[in-house]
Amino acid sequence: MNELEQTQNSPTQSDLNAQIERLQRLTNLLLLALIVLSFTVTAFLAVQSVRTSRELDQIRPQGLQVSEALKKQDPMIQAFKGKLAEYGQTHPDFAPILAKYGIPAVQAPVLPSNLQMPPPNAPAAPTAPKK
Repeated sequence: MNELEQTQNSPTQSDLNAQIERLQRLTNLLLLALIVLSFTVTAFLAVQSVRTSRELDQIRPQGLQVSEALKKQDPMIQAFKGKLAEYGQTHPDFAPILAKYGIPAVQAPVLPSNLQMPPPNAPAAPTAPKK
């Protein structure tokens, strides 16, 4: 009886062939859908690329004007950065902000070795009396 039960429960060769054919059709359909989807995405990206390049061509003159204006203001910007660096020297709490934006701290000027600074306790030079 075991053989009889096994033959009734096991699929026949034609059933297996039918399942294989359905799987092949499903696989081919999925491949076709993937191809259509990839062509659609490619076409969409191509259209977006064309639109973006047109917009860029329209905006480019304005960008060049802004760039030229910034180049003209470069000395003012450098002076502002210098003032920020000087402020950072006197206010150490401001140093992390300068470091964040890459503004180097101003170093104290180096005096030549033949010049000596007077000691801090030295009395000031006498001044001429006013008339």
